[in-house]
Amino acid sequence: MKRTVCASLVMIVAAVLLTTPLAAHHGTAISYEMQKEIVLKGTVTQFKWSNPHVTLHFDVKDADGKVVAWSAEATSPYFWAQRGYNKNAVKPGDEITITMHPGKAGNSAGLLMKVMIGDKVVLLDNDR
Repeated sequence: MKRTVCASLVMIVAAVLLTTPLAAHHGTAISYEMQKEIVLKGTVTQFKWSNPHVTLHFDVKDADGKVVAWSAEATSPYFWAQRGYNKNAVKPGDEITITMHPGKAGNSAGLLMKVMIGDKVVLLDNDR
């Protein structure tokens, strides 16, 4: 009897530990307006090359000339590396044109689709 109870508890704990990370990840369509795309011009402030998502932070001047801090979530560093990019693909100070799906929360965030530095396409991230 004790052996059965102990084995059951081990199985329950293992199941909880293995499924918790799955519940933590969000779905793309839940967070972003996938039917809309916006294009912004700005200056890169930070490029985070980290798992689970690369993140691009940049400043954009709004219609009143006020600087607004934006962020764009991208796919994993692995995805970028498979296409020949690395942590130096985009640098702070780069003037960019970015295409992204805006966030549903109404904040200054989005899902990255394309980044251009000048006339050069740096990344197309729309193979989702």
